[in-house]
Amino acid sequence: MALSYLLPKPAPKEDDTALWEDIPESMNEEDVASLAHIQSIHQRLIQEQKYQNWKDVLEILFPIYLHLNNLTANWTLPPALDNHSGLLCNCPLGTQTAQNPHQSGKKYTEDFLQAQWQQQRHFEINIKTADREKQEQQAQFYERDEALKTLAKDGQRNPEKEKALGLLWSAKCALHKCAVKIQGETQPLRDSKSRGERLGTVLKEKIFEALGRRRKTVVKVLNTFCNRRKDYLTKYAPDQLGLPENRAITYDEFTKLQLDDPFWNDAYLSFSKDPWAVDPTVQTGIHALLRMDCANEELVQLTNELRRCVSWGIHL
Repeated sequence: MALSYLLPKPAPKEDDTALWEDIPESMNEEDVASLAHIQSIHQRLIQEQKYQNWKDVLEILFPIYLHLNNLTANWTLPPALDNHSGLLCNCPLGTQTAQNPHQSGKKYTEDFLQAQWQQQRHFEINIKTADREKQEQQAQFYERDEALKTLAKDGQRNPEKEKALGLLWSAKCALHKCAVKIQGETQPLRDSKSRGERLGTVLKEKIFEALGRRRKTVVKVLNTFCNRRKDYLTKYAPDQLGLPENRAITYDEFTKLQLDDPFWNDAYLSFSKDPWAVDPTVQTGIHALLRMDCANEELVQLTNELRRCVSWGIHL
């Protein structure tokens, strides 16, 4: 199974949007009008991602369809009955080449990735949602440099670690707000590229002027997050400090991050140590598995549409 973060994450289903869309909680300081505007931006981003996913699938399947259509034009010839699965995947069915460090002596399997996906769903629904309000209260206290006396009952807890984690979580939320605003301002630019639409000079100038006015604030928030993350990892997780996903990012790199980028996976801020939260390979495998599920659903839909067309051609 090919694992790559270059593949876009699949669009969430209607009943799964609550697992990742946390704008109402993180934007509780914004007024109603601003919140509604940001929610509309999210909906546009979701629709754009669905459109792009479908476009990517078509770009892969259409040449294969033309080739198979030529091979199977005459069903009486032997090539029509051959197995052409190699056109879609060069690896034999059921083989996985990557070793799984979380299961000794075994390789990554779809069952393992599916189990990790279910654990992630359970964590997001039953644990993270319940703790979000509590984390917000903690972050407010830590930002004012006050100790959390309400958490002193548990002697095994580390106040300094919790303070560093709360400050890091607060910086990540502020950074996410900046990302949402940047994505909203640059949405017309992405639309013009993906749909082939021309964007006027006046609108482009307004977009870049808005980005320029916001740059100083965004750089400050970005540096705060990078410094707090470095301090936290240096003190409490030095083995993760050298990972590629934990390196400092520049302003130009940040402006290119989509809202569904793995960078926004904040599971490590909630003390989860499951493979889905700490292993980038497992995260990529889950994304690939979900994309395969979406592709299979699209193929089933295409099959049903083809049957309807054939039925109409016969009976009408």
